[in-house]
Amino acid sequence: MNNLIPIKTEEICAYLDHLLSVPLIRDFPNAYNGLQVENEGNVTCLGGAVDANPESLRLAIQNKVDFLCVHHGLHGFGVRPLIGNYGQFYKTCFSHNVAIYSVHLPLDMHPIVGHNASISRLLHLTNVDTFAHFEGQAVGIVAQTEKSRQQLKQDLEKLFPRSLHSLEFGPIFPKRIGIVSGSGGQTLLEKVQKYSIDTLITGEVRYAAFTFAQFYNLNIYACGHYATEVFGIKNLLAAASKQFNLPHVFIDVESDL
Repeated sequence: MNNLIPIKTEEICAYLDHLLSVPLIRDFPNAYNGLQVENEGNVTCLGGAVDANPESLRLAIQNKVDFLCVHHGLHGFGVRPLIGNYGQFYKTCFSHNVAIYSVHLPLDMHPIVGHNASISRLLHLTNVDTFAHFEGQAVGIVAQTEKSRQQLKQDLEKLFPRSLHSLEFGPIFPKRIGIVSGSGGQTLLEKVQKYSIDTLITGEVRYAAFTFAQFYNLNIYACGHYATEVFGIKNLLAAASKQFNLPHVFIDVESDL
């Protein structure tokens, strides 16, 4: 049931900032974690999406959302002049009273509600270490399992039915599994050796990973950048909805990339 008493925008932001330790976590220069676009100051319906883009905003407005929490905020391509479609996005936010709250690395790395922790939990793995550090902060998870590679792949196919790509050049019985949502770039691949990781679960990799996996006897499961980063947003929505007794909706602008 919809709460008839609006909640202050600043109160929700303070709750999310504290839950995710946003002020304490260093991020990429254009992340700008926290409130990126303000509304008139009150919230009656929470929304969440992976990306702040025109389609997620359109659907948020359609669902009467006035506070939209996203993983990828408005400055991923750099700070741009507020003209054209980019400027129109802000105009639409203001005219429909939609606040935008963005949280990037704090949501990847959170040990409970984060993307990586959620993937490990859904796969019933046992976390034993961290890796893929950014400025000294642990982003990725190292986990163990008694599952065979075949069983692990079957579980991944259930979790990521549209977006899974497999490179299976590692052991049939994985010993150490690295999990990093989003982009598993070359820098990440080079770190798996240091942590004795034989199987990597990530969102997307570049073509070079095909050869890298063969030379280093590595299993790589690229599950989709988008698909690996819905979990934390859904968890945040559920937590904030419970905290403030507000209705919530996940805005699924699905991509198999």
